[in-house]
Amino acid sequence: MQQLKNPTGLFCLIGNPINQSLSPSIQNSALAFHGIDARYMAFNVPPESLKEAIIGLKALGVLGINVTIPHKTNVIPLLDGLSEEAANISAVNTIKIADGTPSRFIGYNTDGPALIKALESDADFNPRGAKVFCVGAGGSARACLFALAKAGIESLTIYNRTKINAIALLQHLQSHFPRLKTNLICPKPGFWDPGLVCLFEKEAPDLILNTTPLRQWTGNLPFFSHQVVCDLVYSPYPSITPMLSLALEGGAKPVTGLSVLVHQGALAFSLWTGHNPPVEAMWQALRGEKGGNDNDT
Repeated sequence: MQQLKNPTGLFCLIGNPINQSLSPSIQNSALAFHGIDARYMAFNVPPESLKEAIIGLKALGVLGINVTIPHKTNVIPLLDGLSEEAANISAVNTIKIADGTPSRFIGYNTDGPALIKALESDADFNPRGAKVFCVGAGGSARACLFALAKAGIESLTIYNRTKINAIALLQHLQSHFPRLKTNLICPKPGFWDPGLVCLFEKEAPDLILNTTPLRQWTGNLPFFSHQVVCDLVYSPYPSITPMLSLALEGGAKPVTGLSVLVHQGALAFSLWTGHNPPVEAMWQALRGEKGGNDNDT
């Protein structure tokens, strides 16, 4: 791997806060692997400074941008265009700098495609025809579920405390995928509905997906050997979350949030540079990190 000195190009992450992000390690390892004369940095951008930050990055001639919370939606009016995926889910996590003078900032979203890649690589899981159970109905759920529906899942159950958010998400998905079978469960205070145990035993989903920041998996849900369980929350390599620990005990195949993060970064890197992403080098960078405790870029 070539070591870079005094890099002249800039890629970056903008968000608030960003001090725990693992993306700089991942992306700088990929840039070094290909000998690209650039550096990836993380910039803390408060919401009230987002517009000025985008204007400044364009003036600096930045080569590519990742966007994380809380800017994934608010950045859209500041861009020059959107990919179909980003437009459909109204969220951007990657900005590609299009050719032209002045440069055009085009928004993409790699969250959903990264999940599909992680499911395929870690669990040999094909979503087509699958029954999916998703905890949460926020921005991460919107991106992931759109990608899963596009990949051909048969049915979807959303488990979310806020009914209005879940209904809006289901209506959005059904407008694009009218054949998708959907169900909604809104638990009472205490988070877990006791009826879920019966539901899981009678109609065990093929894929269980946690898109919330919840780290303590307090449910008493049964897991089975045919299932794949993905938790977008991630812990420092090589530890796993409580949810995935319970899934392993039940014989299910785990897919970590770290894996989704790596594939997310790999897709962004490919968009920016046109190079094949060095996924193993990106994983090696993570193995040397101790940080990371959320479920975003």
